[in-house]
Amino acid sequence: VQKLIADLAIQDSDLAALTQALAERPALQLELANTAAALAELAKRAPADQLAVDRALDRVDACALAATTAKQLLAAQTKLASANTAATECIAREAALRTARISQIAGELGQQLEPDCPCPVCGSTEHPDPAHLGEDAVSVEQIEVAEEQRKKAETVVAGHQATVAQLTE
Repeated sequence: VQKLIADLAIQDSDLAALTQALAERPALQLELANTAAALAELAKRAPADQLAVDRALDRVDACALAATTAKQLLAAQTKLASANTAATECIAREAALRTARISQIAGELGQQLEPDCPCPVCGSTEHPDPAHLGEDAVSVEQIEVAEEQRKKAETVVAGHQATVAQLTE
């Protein structure tokens, strides 16, 4: 009998727990329905939210690219300025050598004069005071070297200009 009473007490306790769980069921069903509705709403918004995230990431990538490009552009502009300075120096050197060469032509002609032979400029066979070349006479080879250096410098400038234009674009 004691055992039967103990078993009945356990069954009463189990019955009370089951009755309590059954009573809570409508509230749990309502909570689950509300959660399902909220999840369905989130699922509807997910594609639009993903698109917004993708666009934001694209903007971040574009900003990073713009920052990198700006650094590259600054470096390219610095190289262009340096190349322009070097090219200007080459142009000035070539011009100075050409000017010096032109001013020494009389000296070159004076060296070629021979007694009793006509002057190629005036035709006289007398050469009382022929012009002389100075110690700093400029050769054709010097001018050719300067011209080649100028051309190379201009090519470097053109390359840097193209890089700056590309980065600016």
